Amino acid sequence: MATILSNGFPVYSVNIIPKESLKQTLQTYAESIRYHVLYLFIKTRLLRLSQSTGTLAPCQTMLISILAAISSAIFILFLYPIKLIILSVSLCLKDPKIPATSPIKAFVRKLQDICTKTLYINSDTLHETPESSPFLKTFLVPETASWKCLNLEHEILKLFPTIPMPWAKIITHIHAKYLKNRNTSSTQEVSYEGSLYYSTMQKLTATLQDPTISTQRKQDLLNYIGSYACACPPTWIEVTFRELVEIYNKQDTGINHVLFCVQMFKENLLQFITNRSSEEWHHIAGFKHYHGRSLGLNMDALARIQFTSHLILKKQALYNRLYKRFLSHYRASVKNLIEYIRDQISESSQELKNSLSSYLCETMRAFQLPEHEIPSVLSSLFYDTQLELNSTGITFILLMQGILTTGPQTTLEKIMCRP
Repeated sequence: MATILSNGFPVYSVNIIPKESLKQTLQTYAESIRYHVLYLFIKTRLLRLSQSTGTLAPCQTMLISILAAISSAIFILFLYPIKLIILSVSLCLKDPKIPATSPIKAFVRKLQDICTKTLYINSDTLHETPESSPFLKTFLVPETASWKCLNLEHEILKLFPTIPMPWAKIITHIHAKYLKNRNTSSTQEVSYEGSLYYSTMQKLTATLQDPTISTQRKQDLLNYIGSYACACPPTWIEVTFRELVEIYNKQDTGINHVLFCVQMFKENLLQFITNRSSEEWHHIAGFKHYHGRSLGLNMDALARIQFTSHLILKKQALYNRLYKRFLSHYRASVKNLIEYIRDQISESSQELKNSLSSYLCETMRAFQLPEHEIPSVLSSLFYDTQLELNSTGITFILLMQGILTTGPQTTLEKIMCRP
């Protein structure tokens, strides 16, 4: 049988042991009815019984042999007709089909069977997070380069005939409260939060100037952020941060990007179940204060924005209810999680796709798959006709990383996934 790894995946094996057919089973039993088989069996049993009483003399051994020979002859007279009947019945059965499955096909089928089983969110890895991206690290560092609101307005006017009303409100508010007196204000609150608004708007401007990002994507980005114009100002920064991180983390490499996509899926889910009100950001901040680390959410996005402990303590019961609601939605989102990651990877850089392909190749080598068979297995199992990772490929990676599991867990409800 094939060796099974700790994560449930089989090691490749060239030894395929087909299951015996009924005809083969009957013939095996019939072939076992032989005189010498009965003789050896009876003689062995008699010798064991006799040796329990003491050492046997040569004459006793000879007597046992004669008795075994006579008994075997008697038994064979009764059993031989049964043997003939069994052989006759087996001859009436059809010959078993010779399995045409090659070792490679058998290995691929085993992987497919595992990846298409009922899948569960792995509660043991809910807290895991990706490594911080270079963009995230620079985002939290205050900008020193010169920037004005006019720079952002100029880039927006390249994409729209006029400044959209939501953005007019956002820019006016930020300029009046945080940026107008940025260099002269002595209050810590303005300098502390103002530096983050300044940094965020400057990076947003740089994103709009990025030639590698399509015009449509830039317009979608501005429209999405603008849809939060009626929310509180910290929410604007939270949403802008989340969108910019999602754009630039697609340039990440390795399996870390998959973990980032898992985290972004959680962030989007939290945003979905949080009411779009003037206190949305405060709900997110308070929720993360209590449950963010245990759920593997991004804790750096809000690191430099101050909020009162009074607000957090006042709504602790609300955040606990939100925690249960979040878990309920996340448990039921296995299929959506897989499709979300697939979409994100399909839109990512070729470098990242090559990195994931290398990861899959190394994993197949760990399964002891022959080197010359790896390309065909990957293309047939994990990629579609457009050479993009399919749902099975994403599922395989999530299983290998422990994000999903095929084993039911008592702490999480059962989730069926039908990619």
